Amino acid sequence: VRLNKPVNVELMETLLSTRDVEVMDAAHEPGVSLKKCFWQEVDKEKWRGPPPKLEVLYDSRYNFVLQLTVTVDKKANPCSEQELVDIFLRDLVEAGAMEEEVAFGAEGASEK
Repeated sequence: VRLNKPVNVELMETLLSTRDVEVMDAAHEPGVSLKKCFWQEVDKEKWRGPPPKLEVLYDSRYNFVLQLTVTVDKKANPCSEQELVDIFLRDLVEAGAMEEEVAFGAEGASEK
C-alpha cells in the first residue's frame, strides 16, 4: 500500500525499536536515503486475529513513510487491508511520529 506521508523518522524508529525487526535494509542514493524494515507483529487483540507481518519503506532523509506491505492470513483475520493499515498508522500517531490528520485525513480514522 502506498502511503507517501510525512513522518518523524526519529520517533518512528523509536517505535520500530520496540518490534523484533527481522530485516533492515538501507539504500543511499543521491537525494534519498531509503530504509526498509520487516517484522512480525504479536498482539492478537490489537490486530483482531493472527497478527500480520509488516514491511515498511521510508525515506529517512526527507522524513516520509512511502510504502507498507501487510502479509496476513485472511482466512483467520477478519480485518480489511485498510483496517490493518489504519492500525499501523494509529501506532505511528500514538508514538507521536505522525499527525492524526496526516494519517487519517480531516475526517479521522475508521479505527480508533
